[in-house]
Amino acid sequence: MSKITINQLHMALCEANSIMLTVHVRPDGDAIGSMVAFYEALVGQGKTVYMVVDDVVS
Repeated sequence: MSKITINQLHMALCEANSIMLTVHVRPDGDAIGSMVAFYEALVGQGKTVYMVVDDVVS
């Protein structure tokens, strides 16, 4: 896995129109809350955002 800088991440998010967010296995409240907050921030910028959780959320 290659690393990117914060500036590269910023540019990738600025250029993207559609973004998929996900969380780690067995997500806890912090993971879900962070994903929802990021979702809201990106939607507020006019992005199309999909949230994917491939596990049971408890």
